[in-house]
Amino acid sequence: MQIGKKLKDLRQARGLTLRGLSSALEKKDITISHASLATWENNKGMPARENLADICKFYNIEPSWLMFSVDANENNQELVDSIAKLNNIDKAIVAEIIEVLQKNAPEKYLRKTD
Repeated sequence: MQIGKKLKDLRQARGLTLRGLSSALEKKDITISHASLATWENNKGMPARENLADICKFYNIEPSWLMFSVDANENNQELVDSIAKLNNIDKAIVAEIIEVLQKNAPEKYLRKTD
């Protein structure tokens, strides 16, 4: 999923228009015009690093999710098929890796909230 789609989905999930989002950001001392937001949502440009950080803070999301992660539905079937083809020992290893990631994710990968 492209960044623009994610930004648009985040905004729409909060029931905001582009102008409404710009106003909501302004209340948090973040100045981003609705025109800039529209440019990013339409994948016609990318936010500067500072703007990206501000948007992620506003939505309480990690920049890495916005920049790199794919929608779970896009790759789940490929992942399930790949795991199904593994032998039992390799499946057990994958299960252990998943368990470790789930246990460590809050400390290692998620931004702490204020």
